[in-house]
Amino acid sequence: MEVDPHGTVVDHEICESVIRSDRRMTYTAVNAILSEADTKEKEEQKAGLLEEYKDFVAMFERMKALSGILRRSAVKGGPSTLIFRRARSFWMRRGNRWISILMNGM
Repeated sequence: MEVDPHGTVVDHEICESVIRSDRRMTYTAVNAILSEADTKEKEEQKAGLLEEYKDFVAMFERMKALSGILRRSAVKGGPSTLIFRRARSFWMRRGNRWISILMNGM
């Protein structure tokens, strides 16, 4: 699925697929990577997570940006809720439809 900066879907492909996970992560760990550390303990935790998941940090940042775009576009097609993330794909709810998004080039 390709989404423009305004949250409009400009291209998509529906196909059979298999999700292969590169790593298991928690929402807490991803949030720690993407959030500002406000204590010394959180800074140390973030540094360890950044090192451990360094190959995935850029993708997390792109997914966070996409999440913001989809939230802003919710007025047009109903709310978009990201509910299931994997290393290169995730599921989202758009109105009353479930959509799998594959992130190419990661």
